[in-house]
Amino acid sequence: MFRSCALIIALLISLAYGCSSPPPITQEKPIQEPNAPVPGPNIQFKYARFYHQGNQSVVSIRFRNTGLNPAYSIVTGLKVYLDAHNVPVQQESIRLEPILAPNAPPRELQGILPDAFFEKVMRGKSKLTMEFAVQYQNEQGQQFVSSSIWQLSRLTMESFLIEEKLNIAVPPSSKS
Repeated sequence: MFRSCALIIALLISLAYGCSSPPPITQEKPIQEPNAPVPGPNIQFKYARFYHQGNQSVVSIRFRNTGLNPAYSIVTGLKVYLDAHNVPVQQESIRLEPILAPNAPPRELQGILPDAFFEKVMRGKSKLTMEFAVQYQNEQGQQFVSSSIWQLSRLTMESFLIEEKLNIAVPPSSKS
């Protein structure tokens, strides 16, 4: 009986020793795929406005690069519609910038409209829609476009976002 008790005690001691030792320390490293896409530029729009300044009607929006890498060869565009009819933009601050660094101060895209439209919009008789677009390249030369469509609320006279398409890859054009 002493032998069986000694065997059981030895077994329990070895089990207790094995359970009480800390597990081996392992360091996990993130697995990186060799062809994983590098986080690129991320152009976003904010704060679309329609206002009157110095006898001119102005539409504007701010945009910035919130991504991790710079955006290159930036080209902007703007379209304005009044009751679904195209409004000629008399003067547009088309921005042609070589580089937009990550988290740089916001840039502003503006357009000046014919003054006759301001009264119609401010009286709530017409619906104003603004389309803003930015086309740019990443470090590898791939083309992307970000766009947003805003509408002026007749009740609050503030702009609200209708549609947003951010950082959509533009397929390379085929040359024939």
